[in-house]
Amino acid sequence: VALALLDDVPIMTIAYDNTLPDPQPVRWNPERTFAVSIVLGLLAVAQSFGLLALGMNVLHLDGAHLQTMLFLQLLVGGHLLLLLTRTPKAFWAPPYPSWQLLTAVVGTQILGVLMCGFGWLVPALPWHLIGWVWVYNLVWMIVQDGVKWVTYRVINQRANGETTRPGFGQLVTALENG
Repeated sequence: VALALLDDVPIMTIAYDNTLPDPQPVRWNPERTFAVSIVLGLLAVAQSFGLLALGMNVLHLDGAHLQTMLFLQLLVGGHLLLLLTRTPKAFWAPPYPSWQLLTAVVGTQILGVLMCGFGWLVPALPWHLIGWVWVYNLVWMIVQDGVKWVTYRVINQRANGETTRPGFGQLVTALENG
């Protein structure tokens, strides 16, 4: 229930988010939406199972602390995923999130971290482990953003009849240019 409530606050502020309008009418492309959603969804599942495996096999956490760690991972990872899916560009490129969305994300992250650090409603995690979960999620955010870019690039090339595949050099250049 706590995860659902903390996730709902940023979702409610999406309507206020900044976006750049297209100069011409946009035709909805369900295939592109579906493909990007599947790719990013599978990465999010891999992210969660990867942290679970690390918690069990490397950190040797008990069940209660694994649950708290995964609660934090789902909260942090979900909000970071929200920030990177708002645009097909790199997450750090303009338009930047609205102050309403950013405030909601930061506020719920602070509350979630405090819940996990002080043991409010969940078994407490050591602060260094909370920081480790954050670093893990930030690394995954960069990976997911790169995969998002490649996915959009491949879909757009197929739609335009192009057959070349994006290489790593193109990925780095595109990410630098936003």
